[in-house]
Amino acid sequence: MAPFLMLLAVTLGQAPNPAGPGPQAPAEEGKTDMMRTWMQGLYDATPFSIDAIGSEKDRPAWRARTLKDLRRALGLETFPEKTPLNARVVGTLKRDGYVVEKVVFETRPNFLMTANLYRPATVTGRVPAVLCVHGHSNAGKASGVVQTRSINYARAGWVVLAVDATGHGERVHIGHRRTWSIVTADLTVEGVQVWDNMRAIDYLLARPEVDPKRIGITGCSGGGNQTMYTAAVDDRIAVAAPVCSVSTLRGQIFTQNGIGCQCECIPDVMAYGLENAVVCALIAPRPLLVLAGSEDKTFPVVHTRVADQHLKRFYAAIGMPDRCRYAEKPVPHGYSKELRELSHAWFDRWFNARDALAEWSEPDTPNEQKEDLWCFPGGKLPEDSASLGSLAHDAARRLVGGLTVPRTEQARDELRKHIRDDVLGGFPKPLDPNAQASKPLTRDGEVHERVMLTSETGVTIQLKITRPAGTDAPCPVVARVRPRPTQERWDQATALLDMGLAVVELDARAMGKDGYISDAAIVLGRPLVGMVAFDITRMMDYLEGRKDLDTARTVLWADGPAALPALYAIALDRRIAGAALSGMLSTYVSPRPVQLPDWTMARGLLKYADIEHLVALAAPRPVLIANPVGPDLKLLDDADAAKAFPAARAAYGPNGRLTVMTGGNDAVLKALPRP
Repeated sequence: MAPFLMLLAVTLGQAPNPAGPGPQAPAEEGKTDMMRTWMQGLYDATPFSIDAIGSEKDRPAWRARTLKDLRRALGLETFPEKTPLNARVVGTLKRDGYVVEKVVFETRPNFLMTANLYRPATVTGRVPAVLCVHGHSNAGKASGVVQTRSINYARAGWVVLAVDATGHGERVHIGHRRTWSIVTADLTVEGVQVWDNMRAIDYLLARPEVDPKRIGITGCSGGGNQTMYTAAVDDRIAVAAPVCSVSTLRGQIFTQNGIGCQCECIPDVMAYGLENAVVCALIAPRPLLVLAGSEDKTFPVVHTRVADQHLKRFYAAIGMPDRCRYAEKPVPHGYSKELRELSHAWFDRWFNARDALAEWSEPDTPNEQKEDLWCFPGGKLPEDSASLGSLAHDAARRLVGGLTVPRTEQARDELRKHIRDDVLGGFPKPLDPNAQASKPLTRDGEVHERVMLTSETGVTIQLKITRPAGTDAPCPVVARVRPRPTQERWDQATALLDMGLAVVELDARAMGKDGYISDAAIVLGRPLVGMVAFDITRMMDYLEGRKDLDTARTVLWADGPAALPALYAIALDRRIAGAALSGMLSTYVSPRPVQLPDWTMARGLLKYADIEHLVALAAPRPVLIANPVGPDLKLLDDADAAKAFPAARAAYGPNGRLTVMTGGNDAVLKALPRP
């Protein structure tokens, strides 16, 4: 191992020194503003594909192409197997004019859905049915607004299936929020919910009283999202009414409110141009009612009106303007009485083939106690039933079990291309970095510079370069990817400079930023971990032009949140000579539900590689992995660390230059080979 790599390993884990010279680093707030502006610009440059539809003859080809994109974004490119529902009625409530059945069925093996089926007390022949879905609600199907509309639909002579959404009501143990780890296995929360709802329709169609040609769906907020996505994917639905949910991607992502939940944050939808209005247009020519509240602060109505303009133009272009209606009332976010009356009338018109919309007034509607609607004791699923975590684990294990380490350079390059283009959303064409460097400052035997670079249009990154003074020979480089911007001097810098090495510190865009920025990046189709990896390659582009630096001997040093993007960088960029990665995730495959940070997520990675396979792509270049962590973000003990990264160990071989270890600096030093 080269001396500078050995020193990297020895000094891992030391704390930063609070003092140091050089210009001030940019604040994190400034980076967030830059990222927001940049992402908004990308959004503004994306057209609404439905605006190009001139007539009904244009629609079928557009729909086939767009539906394929939507299913891919949802993680439903291939539908799961339709396994037996194993439906059972576990209780019945008889009420004045209607009956409530408490129903349990399996949308996937042991993945239980709890539901209440409302039906008229007496049914003659086949009648319409409505699938009632809901948004974020602890009560789920038993919430007052779900009960009220379900009861009145049953009083109107229709069958109603009110279901608990994933992670809500009796299904809370399944999980919902902050379950980003499932996307690495090419699953999404919304895709799971859409499949749940499609299986709910299977259950309705199995009921002898349901007319298969008259099925509707409605829900509010997150339930409104479920409504438009399910109706777009499943054409067995005849009528749809999403409420307080239809917006624009700008309104949904870039408002001050930001993305509320990952069920509303579907990977790649912006890359595919899947605006809410575009998704709703997939429902055409079936009737669509979009409802909103003018006082809604969660989905501001100004953005819903924009979506409505595009939808009305689309429905008019295909010759069916009467099948699309938009209405708003002066109400806040929620499925209020005023909006329930409008949706009830909409279903009545299309279920009963009326020529025009008739007004309907909601009567007083007594509700049940939520406990009386539960399917299971205590209102909770059995603990041994499946969850999002177990679904993700099964999918991840199946995907990773089929992976192999490519043996030829051609196969390695093919894998790199899949990771760069299919997982990270592609790297932009490199631009002139437009480097803006500060005047070199020499002090205490060191030369200091700050350099601002253009990574891509609208995105700047900063380098802090420190090299020994008084040397003419190009210096080997240790490039640290900072886990966060800081003005503090890096404690390891002095030791590295004393060895004649140059130290480059990179402030990449929004490094390790959870929440709005990382969620928006996933929607964009370019996860943040890939953006930072691209910034590292842009740093390499710039360093290659420096005559005072020996960039062929550049080693990355990254710890914490910087370790994963640095791994992607060395896996994809063969110019990087080696890497020291500390505190890095060891695998995405976990037998337990995990809540990994948003920024670590890369859509569908496990179809091509787990972390061990990314490490293998760095071979034969030396890589040190210190203090790796498991999917629970806890430090691996010595025994588990010794078993981690098996594919990478195989790629490097027994005498390769891959070192995996735990412990402090003394232990690292003892484990390293001497030059």
